[in-house]
Amino acid sequence: MGVQYLPRKDFVMLRLSNRETNEMGIALPQRSSSSLQFRVEAVGDDVRNLSVGDRVIVYAKQGMGDYYELPTDSNLILLREEFIAARVVESEG
Repeated sequence: MGVQYLPRKDFVMLRLSNRETNEMGIALPQRSSSSLQFRVEAVGDDVRNLSVGDRVIVYAKQGMGDYYELPTDSNLILLREEFIAARVVESEG
């Protein structure tokens, strides 16, 4: 039986989604100096502007606020919705 995490209130569970692989085949996050891209895995009851599956940008600055790494998966974090800077939307054309 696996562990399931359910965000509460205005918390969002995010999975790091932009990855690159080094020469040894180990996946590494692509970190720009200012942001990281994640996929929304779950949302708390008070989250109004995001849905599961959305891709988002989170600014990785010291003022990011409270976030929590989940113990079973180092690519999952819980973060308050207010610290998500933008949704990523693919445009056609």
